[in-house]
Amino acid sequence: QGFVVLAFDPMGQGERFQGYWSRAGVSLVTPGVPQHWTAGTAAFLINQTLSSYFVWDGIRSIDYLATRPEVDIERIGATGCSGGGTQSTYISALDPRVKVAAPLGVLFGLNICAFFISLRQLHVAVALVIGALTPVVALPIAVVVMKERLTPLKLVCALTAVAGVIVSVLAAPSGKGSGNTATGYVWAVVSLLVWVAYLLVSKRTRRTVGTLSLMWTLSTVGALTLTVLALVVGSNLGEMKGVAWVWVTLLALGPGIAGHGLLAWAQPRVDASVSSVLIQAEPLGASVAAWVFLGERVTLAQGAALLVVLAALVALAWAERRG
Repeated sequence: QGFVVLAFDPMGQGERFQGYWSRAGVSLVTPGVPQHWTAGTAAFLINQTLSSYFVWDGIRSIDYLATRPEVDIERIGATGCSGGGTQSTYISALDPRVKVAAPLGVLFGLNICAFFISLRQLHVAVALVIGALTPVVALPIAVVVMKERLTPLKLVCALTAVAGVIVSVLAAPSGKGSGNTATGYVWAVVSLLVWVAYLLVSKRTRRTVGTLSLMWTLSTVGALTLTVLALVVGSNLGEMKGVAWVWVTLLALGPGIAGHGLLAWAQPRVDASVSSVLIQAEPLGASVAAWVFLGERVTLAQGAALLVVLAALVALAWAERRG
């Protein structure tokens, strides 16, 4: 049946620039965020916020959609990137007519939050096994919803890679650590589902949004999401000191921005069903890095399973490149 889409210009963008000078035909305010700063500062002076205007625009847009005969009012959704992601979050919370929301940057932040919470309550091996199920969830969604082609080779490589990662993790030498908890399992599953949603939504977003714009949005909105969550749960933001900040910064710049940036760049060029399988190289690389830099032992069974994963990924990448 398709989608009925309404994309409105928020205050400060499109046809709603602030500080417009009619004689010159331009706005006196720089496009982008400064437009929101200008309108937001004016709103503060009368004890209001710019967010309330954004939310009202969204609610009135839904009012209009409800008048259209081709719109099913029981299946209203909201999605967006950057400011659109923020508005999707607010509108979905304040208007019960929104049944589904997919704010991209928030998904990015929630995935990070859920995964690291699960690591505090599960063995790393268990968390990686659950994360390795990404293709099991993403592949059927990509085929059914996004109409991607499912080939026998793609299915075999996906199942082989998932099985290889699970065997590799379970065959790893056991170490000391706290036991696994039911709450940890829940957070690991939440992380898995949010990660799959992020992969699929970000792939759609990349059709019209550049890599740098997407990563700037993801990093900003994701950081804001994590900050809000940390404040809500009462986390001690001053807990990290000294060299810990160096490692966190390297983690954010390396895997966080560079790693996710490369994935975002590749998304328009690779099916989601394929990328969800290829990222199974992550636990493979983590095992090798732990062996080289941390001196963690790799068992024979673990090494064999990693080679099986590598073979499956190479076969899939080679077949997709030729196709």
